[in-house]
Amino acid sequence: MATRWIKLTAKAREAIQRANVLAAEYGNPEILPLHVLAALLEDRGGIAVPLLDGMKVEAQTRQRTMGAIEQLPRRASASQDLRMSKSGGEMLDIAFRQAPATWTRLHVCRRILCHSFNASCSYLRPSPMVNIRVC
Repeated sequence: MATRWIKLTAKAREAIQRANVLAAEYGNPEILPLHVLAALLEDRGGIAVPLLDGMKVEAQTRQRTMGAIEQLPRRASASQDLRMSKSGGEMLDIAFRQAPATWTRLHVCRRILCHSFNASCSYLRPSPMVNIRVC
């Protein structure tokens, strides 16, 4: 998997690292696509905010995402290992698998955004954006 990280932009790698930090800060046992979405939305200079704004996704996406993270289960102890969830691993696998050799790293980053958003919709209820698929 290490060579796949080369396909990511520096911003995408930072988002995955920030997702790890968010999950740890909130005491969550797994890194979910929801954490990745929150990390992407934190970066006002990244692609997530303009891309979602361009699709008319509601403005409260960030607040709803952080609210959903607050509701996630907590680790039994701080020493419990933090790991990538099954859905988080699938999100990254799909983004990498769907990336043809001709795609730029930005294309892969956009796929990660799309999959993190779509995989997070079930956590963001009740919201009219639940039925929106961004990719």
